[in-house]
Amino acid sequence: MKSKIYYSENIGASSIKKLFSKVLQLQDIKGKTALKTHFGEKGQTRYVRPEHVKIIYDLIKEKTSDCFLSDTNTLYRGMRTNATDHKKIAIEHGFDFAPIVIADGEEGNEYYKVNINKKHFEDAYIAKGYEDVDTFVVVSHFKGHILHGFGGALKNLSMGCASRAGKLAMHSKISPYLKEGCTACGTCVKKCPADAIRIENNTAVIENEKCIGCAECIAICPEGVIKVPFDGASSFEAIERSAEYAYAAVQGKKGIYFNFINNITRLCDCISDSEIIGKDAGIIAGTDPVAMDWAAYELLKEKNNGVDVFRRAGNPDGTLIMKYAEELGMGSSDYEIERV
Repeated sequence: MKSKIYYSENIGASSIKKLFSKVLQLQDIKGKTALKTHFGEKGQTRYVRPEHVKIIYDLIKEKTSDCFLSDTNTLYRGMRTNATDHKKIAIEHGFDFAPIVIADGEEGNEYYKVNINKKHFEDAYIAKGYEDVDTFVVVSHFKGHILHGFGGALKNLSMGCASRAGKLAMHSKISPYLKEGCTACGTCVKKCPADAIRIENNTAVIENEKCIGCAECIAICPEGVIKVPFDGASSFEAIERSAEYAYAAVQGKKGIYFNFINNITRLCDCISDSEIIGKDAGIIAGTDPVAMDWAAYELLKEKNNGVDVFRRAGNPDGTLIMKYAEELGMGSSDYEIERV
């Protein structure tokens, strides 16, 4: 049976309400509900507009009183590295209309373990705040990504729902490293749960054989000199790893998905605005994250004269995550679109 995708070329209140009404015919909303979105990094303006997210939030509230806005902390250092600053930037960007939960805690180290036994991971470390959630309503900006090609519903579930340790595991198989500038303050030594860091010759030294990949040191280093070895895994492998984390995130949960296919940038919403590389295509809604991302990708190609704007901009093949997610049983590439 084909997955159903509802589509509107118009981006506005009326279209969002119609899409929401349609998707409820496929999946009702009950119990504790996380409205998972991306609040945008400082200097970023292309994320899904808060007024559009608020419409969805208000509609959810008509179905359940137990609903909150949510995201997780980042692996890199910035305004979204810890929960306190993350909430500040969310409010600054206009997401002040609902309770905000940064699901992996203040320092990104709160998680629950999901046993998945897949090719890359036996266990995945999903943000603790999602453990008792009944329903995900995932609102994603469909845009480019330097490592994944592009990101939509699946990436919002994977990187977006993982704890900091999970994010590092998806990006790389090796330990964090130090660049120049360490002051030997010892903060990372005291905080490291694996006792894998020592001070030697007035600088911190990470012992790779002891490192457990939790990435806590990246967040707490006062000088910001502990970095992520993003080149430790190939793009292909990182994409498959992300698909497995998306699979872990949805275990035991219902899901409704919205992809906003506008403000099409080469890079993601974790950095300052990057160039627009394609024409807008509209909004889609559904319950199958694989079909959602295929539909967004193909609608965008249709709007741009059959061109994959992400590949044209030099990004990797983003379709790989949908193909592997389908192998994992997360959804189907066979879908039908109903315009609303």
